[in-house]
Amino acid sequence: MQVSPSQSQVSNRRHRVRRRCAPSASNPISNRFPRGQGPTYLTAKVERGNIEDEVLAVGILQAFRQVDVGAQVSGQLKELDVKLGNAVKAGQRLAEIDPILLQNALKVAEATKENLQAQRRAAEAQLWQAEFTYHSQEQMLSDEATPRQDFETARAQLEAQRANLASFDAQIKEEAGIQVETAKANLSFTCITAPMDGKVVAIMTQ
Repeated sequence: MQVSPSQSQVSNRRHRVRRRCAPSASNPISNRFPRGQGPTYLTAKVERGNIEDEVLAVGILQAFRQVDVGAQVSGQLKELDVKLGNAVKAGQRLAEIDPILLQNALKVAEATKENLQAQRRAAEAQLWQAEFTYHSQEQMLSDEATPRQDFETARAQLEAQRANLASFDAQIKEEAGIQVETAKANLSFTCITAPMDGKVVAIMTQ
């Protein structure tokens, strides 16, 4: 058996449905756009580009690596090739110290070495003469044509000339040679160069 609702019940049910579906003033979705109008869209052409993010800050920049460059020899500054803020490359000349005194020191050291070399050549000639005399005395001693004392004197002179020549060799190699190399190194130190790529951030002399 089916039972139909009364007319009053149907009327009340339809009224409730209409109240639920009717727009309300308090509903933000229904009042977002004017009646009969839809949303408006902004469009743009798609293009490829870079995304940049800029940061503004106030502070003090410090170098990642900082090297103090100074002279290894003393003297008067002759030339200064850079200024504050200049970019430099490794090996680039920064300044030069007056080299005249160190050039003279090198000349003196080279002259001393040349003098010792000349003395060595003279000692070498004397050694040759002492060897000749010794061998002559040795031959005559075997023939009993010379006293043994003369032979011993010739041998002593030979040993003395050998020692004299060895002394000159040591002076040329150890003393004069080292003095020349030191003078050359000091002369090269008059040219001050940059040890690495970077920028000049301070100049302590002018």
